[in-house]
Amino acid sequence: MWVFVLLGTLSLERFYPFTLYLVGSVKKSDLIRLTQTPNILPMPNAYHSYKIFPDMPHSSMVKVEGGSFMMESDSEDDDNPLREIEVSSFYLGQYPVSQGLWKRVMGNNPAKFQGNEQLPIEKVTWYDALEFCNRLSELLGLEAAYEIDTSHIDQRQWLAKRKEGALGYRLPTDAEWEYAARGGKYSKAFTYSGSNKLKEVAWNAENSFFEPNPVGCKRPNELGIYDMSGNVREWCADEDQYQQALRGGSWLNSVVSCRVSARDRNVPGIRYINVGFRVAGYLKP
Repeated sequence: MWVFVLLGTLSLERFYPFTLYLVGSVKKSDLIRLTQTPNILPMPNAYHSYKIFPDMPHSSMVKVEGGSFMMESDSEDDDNPLREIEVSSFYLGQYPVSQGLWKRVMGNNPAKFQGNEQLPIEKVTWYDALEFCNRLSELLGLEAAYEIDTSHIDQRQWLAKRKEGALGYRLPTDAEWEYAARGGKYSKAFTYSGSNKLKEVAWNAENSFFEPNPVGCKRPNELGIYDMSGNVREWCADEDQYQQALRGGSWLNSVVSCRVSARDRNVPGIRYINVGFRVAGYLKP
């Protein structure tokens, strides 16, 4: 039997057009389409965005205006679990790095789940993410942000550090990532990045069909940034005792791991099928 399904959302601030779908025998791709929000939502600061590669979808960078927010400590010994953090203005990838963008910069594809270039890159180490940032910078005529010594082997594998004054692409800091996930100056204090209802903004273990999905198919947050509460977890720049910060939920995670305040850490040389990253940048001159 054919069933007509009407999907749509109406709010006081944005109008999402109603869409009529004809559903027959339902495949996974059909179900994903029914749960997607049209990728046409306006950003409050849209005029502060640009594309890394004008001819490539999902390569946009969004300006995140600086400000402050209350950040939870991840230390059990911290007597002040909440602290105010100041963040300077910066640019952040509107989407996690896609496989198409990765292939354009690196010339290969290490992801386990392939077949669609709009899928997020995954199965990359923290060092892989740094090398991507450096190569992207060099392609665009910018000074690479990182010095990576592959001959230096220790508990962290290689020695990597930021170059003083270099303006190339980089990973966001832990604080930058969370500030952007919360919506920056436009924050509405949602539990997840862009909503209090996780299914509206993220792919996680409850709706992902246990695999990553194309980037940008759920609702964005207040800054117009997508997938910060789910799809793939994301490497950040911060180090803590030979481990690197991981933020955001993923297609494999439970609800609790998808909160904007949730954080994790892991050794920088590990490869997981649910871990990717997004790039950050300094303000354009």
